[in-house]
Amino acid sequence: MASSNPKTRSIVATLGAATRWGTASPEALANMQRDLAAERLALYIERVVADAPPLTGAQRDRLAALLSGAVVPA
Repeated sequence: MASSNPKTRSIVATLGAATRWGTASPEALANMQRDLAAERLALYIERVVADAPPLTGAQRDRLAALLSGAVVPA
């Protein structure tokens, strides 16, 4: 999936080069993959929030709990 976001493109390029040339440790690769996932998630959240009506406090709390990894009842 191509992105027009400069930060995402930079992470993808760095990760791709490190993977291709074997210049990064497994931990560094995992960190780059984590950074890429977080950046893509942030961009998606920004798009969804921009199109959605304002959320209630309870809705924001539930979403924050989901992002923190907490188990949230439906």
